[in-house]
Amino acid sequence: MDETSRNQDAGTFVIIGETNLARRVCASLKNDGHSVQHLTSPRDDELRTALADGPKGVAVLLHDDVAALRYALAVAHLSPRVPMEATIFDRTVADELIRLLPQCDVTSPADLVTPTLAGQCMDPELVSLHTTGHQARAVRMTDGRLRTESWTARRRLRWQTRLGRITGQLRPHDKGTRIMLTGLLGMVAVLLGDTTWLTLHGHPPAQAFFDAARVIATVGPATAPSSSSGYYVVSAAAMLGTVVLSAIFTAGIVERLLGPKLVGLIGPRTLPRFGHVIIVGMGQVGLRLCSELQRLGVPVVGVERNPHAPPGPACPVTRHPGADRAWRRPGCARTAAYTTCQSPGSCRLG
Repeated sequence: MDETSRNQDAGTFVIIGETNLARRVCASLKNDGHSVQHLTSPRDDELRTALADGPKGVAVLLHDDVAALRYALAVAHLSPRVPMEATIFDRTVADELIRLLPQCDVTSPADLVTPTLAGQCMDPELVSLHTTGHQARAVRMTDGRLRTESWTARRRLRWQTRLGRITGQLRPHDKGTRIMLTGLLGMVAVLLGDTTWLTLHGHPPAQAFFDAARVIATVGPATAPSSSSGYYVVSAAAMLGTVVLSAIFTAGIVERLLGPKLVGLIGPRTLPRFGHVIIVGMGQVGLRLCSELQRLGVPVVGVERNPHAPPGPACPVTRHPGADRAWRRPGCARTAAYTTCQSPGSCRLG
C-alpha cells in the first residue's frame, strides 16, 4: 500500500486551536500518517468548508472555555455524527457539554498536566503521579519504557511534613496576626506573672488566679499581703499595661475579621515551616495541583498576586504583587519543591 492510500485509510482530522497542545496533536497525527487540517481560529465559512468532506474526527483545543464551547456546538451542528474532543476547564460546563453532545469527549488541560507536575514535585524521576481512590499510582521511565507502580511517600518525607504542620501552628504570617498575637501573649504573660507572685506570697492557686484575672480585667488589684506592699505598684503597672495590650489585641482581631481568611493560625490553613510545596498561581492548574498534592498527603502553600482570586481548597494562600516578597514569606528555602502554574502550556518546576 502506498503513502497516499494509507493516508486516505487513516482519515482526515480537523484540529481547532493555536495552543501548544493543538500543535503537538497535529504533529503526532502527521507522524502516524494521518491527514490533518489545522485551523487556528476559523470563521463560520472556513469551519463549514473543513467539515464538508466528513472528517474522521475533530479536536477543539483552546484555553478559552467560551470559544471552545462555541466551536464544539458549531461542529455538532454542521456534522452531528463526527467524533469530537474538546478541552474545557470549567467542570460544570464540561458536564453540560457531555450531556448535550454524547459524541463529544471533554477533558481539561489542567487535568492532563496535573499528574505530571505532581510527579515532578515529589520525585524528579517520576513521569506522573496521581491518586486513584485511596491509592497513589506513579509512572516511571525504566529502560526507555513507561512502567506503572504504586507509590508511597518516603518515611523521612512523611515525618518532615508532619513536623512542618505542627510547627506552623500559631505562627504569625502578616501584620494583623502579629499584632493580635502580641497583645494576646502580653496579657497571658501578665496573668501568669501576677498569679505566680500571689502564689509565692501565700495565696491559694485558685484565689491567686482569680485575683490575677481581676488585674487583667482592670477591675482593681487584689488585696496584697502585708509583707508585699510593692504588689500595689506592680498591679497598677500591670493594669495600665493591660489597657495597651487589650487595644493591640482588639486591633489584631478587627484586622483578622475584616481581612480575607486565606491563612489560618490553627488547622490545615496554617503556613508549614518546611517540607511543603509552593504553588505560584492559583488558577485552574494551580487549584487542581493543590488538590492532588493534598490527596497525596503533602502540605501546600499557594501564592497568588490577584487580590480577587478564590482561596485554595483547604490550603493557605498568600497574595503578593511582588515576586520577591512572595518567595520570602512562605519559606522558599525550606520547601520540598515549587512550581509556577500560569497556564497548562507555561508551567515551571524548581
